[in-house]
Order: sequence, then structure tokens, then C-alpha cells
Amino acid sequence: MIGARIRQARLLAGMSQQDVADALGRAGIPSQKSTISGFEVGKIQPEASVL
Repeated sequence: MIGARIRQARLLAGMSQQDVADALGRAGIPSQKSTISGFEVGKIQPEASVL
């Protein structure tokens, strides 16, 4: 499941969901903490461009 892998990578990097959302924003991909949470629990499927 992609959500579990996203969460695992985030935790290994020592990042919070907000940190990931901020990093995506700096990369030109608008995101919010709730979006990252949605990815991790499988409620939202990330687009390939986000991965």
C-alpha cells in the first residue's frame, strides 16, 4: 500500500506531516497536512507527479 510507504519514508526522514506538506509547497506542489494524512490512511491517492 502506497500510504504505508509514504508514512514509513516520512518517519525515517524524521518529518512531520506538516514538514512534508511544506516541502511539497516549496517544490511547487500545493499541499496541506490533511492531504498528507489522507495519503497515509488511503483516503486520497497521490498523483504520480507528487510521488
